[in-house]
Amino acid sequence: MLRKFLMFLIVLLLGLIVGSFFLPDRVLVERSIELKQKPAEVFSLLNGFQHYSEWSPWHDESMQYLPSGSERGRGAVLEWQSVHRGEGRLEITESIAWEKITTRMEFGGSGEVYSRFLFQRSSTGTTLRWQYESDLSNIENPLYRHAGRYLALMMDDWIIEDYDRGLLRIRQLADANSN
Repeated sequence: MLRKFLMFLIVLLLGLIVGSFFLPDRVLVERSIELKQKPAEVFSLLNGFQHYSEWSPWHDESMQYLPSGSERGRGAVLEWQSVHRGEGRLEITESIAWEKITTRMEFGGSGEVYSRFLFQRSSTGTTLRWQYESDLSNIENPLYRHAGRYLALMMDDWIIEDYDRGLLRIRQLADANSN
C-alpha cells in the first residue's frame, strides 16, 4: 500500500514538472483607467516617488521608505520595509516623457517584476494603462521556476484588485492636484 502511494506521488510530481514545460514563462497583466487630465499632468505625478504612498495599493502605515538616486525619472529608487509587506526596492528604469514609465520591483531577494505605466491621449484626457510583467525563465531556482508557471496562471486574479484600487487612487490624486 505504501509502495503504491509513493509511486503515485512520484508520477504526480513528474507529471507536474513535465506539465510546467507547456506553460508560459511570461506573465502580463494590464488594467486601465480614463483620467480627465492631460498625459503630462498624470506623468508628473508618477515619474518619481513623492506621491507613492498616496496612490500605491500596497502602502500600509508600518512602511518606512528610503528614497535614493534621482528625484524623478530614470534612476529614481525607493526602498521600503514594512511589518506587513516585508522589504523591497522599486526603481524607475525607463522614463519617456508623457508616454511611458517602467519600473523594476525587487522583493527582498525573492525575484523581480517589471511594471509599466503607459499614457495615451484620449478625447477626455488620458487613458492610463498599468501593466505587470514577469519573466519566469529568469528564476534561478528550478523548483521556483516550475512552480511559478502554475502560480502565473492565477496572477491575473491576484493583482487585478490591487491595480484597480491603485488606478482609482491615481485618479483621486490627479483630480486633487488639478484643482
